[in-house]
Amino acid sequence: MNNDLSAYLGDNLSDVQGDNQRKPKPTMQSDIASMRKMMEDQREVLQNSKLQHTQLSVQNAEKTESNRKSRREFTRQVAMKTIILDMTHTELYSRGAQALHNLLDKLRSNVLSHGC
Repeated sequence: MNNDLSAYLGDNLSDVQGDNQRKPKPTMQSDIASMRKMMEDQREVLQNSKLQHTQLSVQNAEKTESNRKSRREFTRQVAMKTIILDMTHTELYSRGAQALHNLLDKLRSNVLSHGC
């Protein structure tokens, strides 16, 4: 068994140490070129994704500002909108509580008929 082990490991310790200290094979030029190409491609993809991210951020900021302006303009228009109703067939209040009640009912019905 000892002979099998020594045959497997080598005749002496220096043979075994020599095997363990072997340097890796030098990489071929084609492997280096393909690695460089892969790294350049990855760098390009990263730059493109950064550019897309920047463009999307700018578009998002523009849309947000546009939405804010639209909301402000809508709020301004609603605030400035004056509702003018033509209150027809109203009687002047000149009598008691019942007449006031009738007048208010007519006003309510006019307002509701104009969709307010």
